Amino acid sequence: MEVGIEYMNVEKFEIACIVENVGSNKIAQKIGYILEGTKRNAIRVNNKIYAMNQYGMLKSEYTKHRTIASTG
Repeated sequence: MEVGIEYMNVEKFEIACIVENVGSNKIAQKIGYILEGTKRNAIRVNNKIYAMNQYGMLKSEYTKHRTIASTG
């Protein structure tokens, strides 16, 4: 993420996780991503359709989260 911010001027990062994939959703939340919404019938895997949770983190949120993590 630091490379994206420093060299590519990225303003926002996104992660999408299948709703039923509890582990992936917990990781996204643990590293500071914010749930922005759920897309219904978003992806088909092995002929089954899943909803996806969409997480986002703005550049300013990453900088703040990184500062808190390094001091705590």
